[in-house]
Amino acid sequence: MRANKTLEHQLAEHRAEVAELKKQNMTGCSSPAALPKTKTSTLKAAELEYKMGTKMSNRTKEMAENCRLNGNRCFGKGQFDESIDWYTKSLEYEKSSATFANRAQAHIVCNRPAKAILDARAALALDPKHLKARFRLGRAIYLRGAVDALVELEKCRNADPNNEQIRQEIDACQKVLNISPSSPNDSSTEQHSATGQSPAEIKPPHFSFTLLLVRLWLKQILLVDREGNVRHFTKLDQLKPVLLSESDGPIAQIRLEECTVDQPLIGFFRALDPKLLAGGSLELFGLVATEQQFAQFIELFRPISIHFAAYAEYPVLLYFIFTF
Repeated sequence: MRANKTLEHQLAEHRAEVAELKKQNMTGCSSPAALPKTKTSTLKAAELEYKMGTKMSNRTKEMAENCRLNGNRCFGKGQFDESIDWYTKSLEYEKSSATFANRAQAHIVCNRPAKAILDARAALALDPKHLKARFRLGRAIYLRGAVDALVELEKCRNADPNNEQIRQEIDACQKVLNISPSSPNDSSTEQHSATGQSPAEIKPPHFSFTLLLVRLWLKQILLVDREGNVRHFTKLDQLKPVLLSESDGPIAQIRLEECTVDQPLIGFFRALDPKLLAGGSLELFGLVATEQQFAQFIELFRPISIHFAAYAEYPVLLYFIFTF
């Protein structure tokens, strides 16, 4: 802070000097010898201004990053509203696609799809190739449709509380939103469960997404499909546990020719999209969490299935990006 004040003081002195010299030139009181001094002072002032601006810019970036990381920590603890506050503060310092995408995810977890859409679009405006922002935009748009439908269906139920068809439609919307089935006196949209389905409608072009629970055990990883059947990949070079919001790239890659994979699992993946697995590898993005945190982190993406293998110490939640 003291260095910045010194720069500001020097800059003010040089600006005053330049202003005085310009005034003398305008009134015809300056000598030709003053002109080089004016030029030198102007350059010196510009140099000081650049240095001060660079220092302030670096400080602003540092503050923005610190706030973003605080938001990530709050999110990891399930303090979603607090994480939104930190992300908002970070954006006041610097507009960042990563921070907008993080805040969009926090809004999704809190069932605020309209706000999530705005943040995801802001992230894509800054970085059109931000994959997680595009995925979250799709998820938020899907959720917004369910929210709007639920509002109208609740109005119908208030007018006709005994209508079974209306109740079934409400239950369907609540399933999409991961809300416990409501009674006529409970229409809250703020409750969240740790299970749900991943809608096929939100697949961006050229990418397909699925989410499975993966457990680490020695050098094997276990995949649990939607029927609860365990499959094995026996070849995994390395896995670096990171938070999804902090990961800018894949944390591991599995080559299918080096794996022992049951044919039903291959069929399961290909059922999502015939082009899947054509490239011969899976890129993994993921996070590590305790079982207590797992229900909170699961809201990052809607899983196809959630099951626990009995002997694993930690669950590792991974989402797979199949590129083709």
